[in-house]
Amino acid sequence: MRKLTAVLLVVAIICVIADRLAVAVAQRQIGSRVAQAYELRARPGVRIRGFPFLTQVVAGHYGAVDVWMNSVVAGGVTLSRLDARFTGVRAPLNQVLGQGAATVTADHATATALVPLAALRQRLPHGLALHQDGPRLRLSGTVGYAGVRLPVAATVTATASPSGITLRPRDITVGGGVTIPLSTVAGRLGFAVPLGALPLHLRVTSVSVGPAGLRITAAQSDVHFASR
Repeated sequence: MRKLTAVLLVVAIICVIADRLAVAVAQRQIGSRVAQAYELRARPGVRIRGFPFLTQVVAGHYGAVDVWMNSVVAGGVTLSRLDARFTGVRAPLNQVLGQGAATVTADHATATALVPLAALRQRLPHGLALHQDGPRLRLSGTVGYAGVRLPVAATVTATASPSGITLRPRDITVGGGVTIPLSTVAGRLGFAVPLGALPLHLRVTSVSVGPAGLRITAAQSDVHFASR
């Protein structure tokens, strides 16, 4: 009985090792396929959730796959640390290992990323500065009106838009002793940050102010994330 127990223990250990080796190979291959498909500068990190992995391979269905990138360019804007999770991933073994032409698909994907303040400042209208004040973003500077530059200040609200992020001013104050319609000023203070080219077919769904920039949440359904 002891010998049988020892043999079974060795077999179990070998199976676990084989399972972990297989998942490591698959994660690397998926990362390479995603990098190639979306022309990323570097291979993203990949983690296939669930244990054991080999039973998921047999079924061709994976409960969740995490993909992350330290930086990624979208619409000319460099995002910091994009973390995505795909659920309901479907792929036969040859596709997980990077062979053949079929696609790897997922029922749904969600992600978060940071748009640094530096990227927002590059989009600012002339004469304005942007700074973070706790959970708020504030604008300050000058705008031209009737041939003069007037000092202005405002709080900025960021929202998701079909193309990415839209930033709109509110609580606007204008100095200089000149009466000017606030609607006129608002039109000169707002600006957009296009992120329509997010990898993995993601679309921005919400925006909030986070440390050192804007924290975006993105999502997509019926994702083909390992094909061109």
